[in-house]
Amino acid sequence: MIFLKELCFLLLFLAGFCTGDDNELKLNMVGFTSTPAVQNSKKTIIRGYTLGSDRSDNITLSIDWLDNIGHLSGNQLCNNSNASEFAYVECNLVNTDFAKYRQATISCSNSGCTDNARIGVFTAYVEKDTRIATATIIVHHNNAYVKPIVRAKTVNAGDSKVTLGVKKFNGSENNLRWAKDGTSDSKWDGLKKIIFDTITV
Repeated sequence: MIFLKELCFLLLFLAGFCTGDDNELKLNMVGFTSTPAVQNSKKTIIRGYTLGSDRSDNITLSIDWLDNIGHLSGNQLCNNSNASEFAYVECNLVNTDFAKYRQATISCSNSGCTDNARIGVFTAYVEKDTRIATATIIVHHNNAYVKPIVRAKTVNAGDSKVTLGVKKFNGSENNLRWAKDGTSDSKWDGLKKIIFDTITV
C-alpha cells in the first residue's frame, strides 16, 4: 500500500517521456524523489522506476545540474569512476513483483559534502529492447528564495497560453529573472508569471 501511494505522488509531480516504434507499447517508467524540498535531513533519495512488464536492469541516474557545482553536470550518480566526487552517493537496484528501480541516496554525513550536492536537476534514463524513456527529477531547498508553483510541466507542440510561475519568495520581485534554453530574456525581468502564447518544439 505504501508503494502504491509513492507512485501516485510520483505521477503527480514528475515529468518524463518515452520513444519507440509506434507499433510497440511505449516504455513505462517514472522518476521519483521522496525529498523534493531539502530541509535539515542529511540525505536525498533519487529513483528511476520501470514498471510491470517493462521492468529493466538498464536504468541510469545522472546529474543534469547541481547547485553551484556545475562541473559535475552530465555525470552519473551510480557506478561513477570519480570516487572522490561521488563518495557520498550510495546506489542499489531494487526488484519487486511490480517494479524494478534504481535508487541513489545522496548523503551529506560525509566530510566535504554540502547541501549543494543534493539540490538540482537529475535524470532517470532506461533502455529495454529498442525502446528508451527518461524522466526529470527536480530537488530544491525548502528555504529557497524562489519556489515554483509546479516543479515540472508537460506540454505538447501547438499548446497555447502555457503558464509558468513562482509562489512565495523572499526579496524584491524586481530581482526575479527567467531563462529559456539557458539564455536570460529581459522581457520577463521582475515577473512572477510568464506565458507562452504557442509552444513550439
